[in-house]
Amino acid sequence: MSLPKPPVAPIALALTPLLNHRFGDLVRQGDLDFLEGRRIAIAVTGAPWALALGLAQGRWQVAWADGSEPAELLGNLRAFAILACGEGDADGLFFQRQLEMRGETELAMELKALLGRVSLLPPVPEPLQAAVARLRTMPFLSGSDI
Repeated sequence: MSLPKPPVAPIALALTPLLNHRFGDLVRQGDLDFLEGRRIAIAVTGAPWALALGLAQGRWQVAWADGSEPAELLGNLRAFAILACGEGDADGLFFQRQLEMRGETELAMELKALLGRVSLLPPVPEPLQAAVARLRTMPFLSGSDI
């Protein structure tokens, strides 16, 4: 028995402005045309549901993945946190088997390359860096089981 999916609207409301802020210039410049009219699944290992991200007429679309996405980027929570903070190399995470691509590899590789170039989150402010470094050593972020 699978869990029912909660509404995706709260996630979309939180994620869409962040995507617009960090990737808006790239959308306008055409650097994300590979996502136009398409969706890619983003799945965290062990999470009950995956998100689907895509662009429709230059606007971000966030939904629950339904299996129809041509590609999927799968990884543990630690790998996605490293990418979101811009602190790791997407290719390195792939070769360390912390990220995996499924389906249409070219589409997943485009997204992986983008995430390797542009961090989703701004840099951690200096006063918080020590606390964030301690968090990174916690088991829930360090294992590949998440």
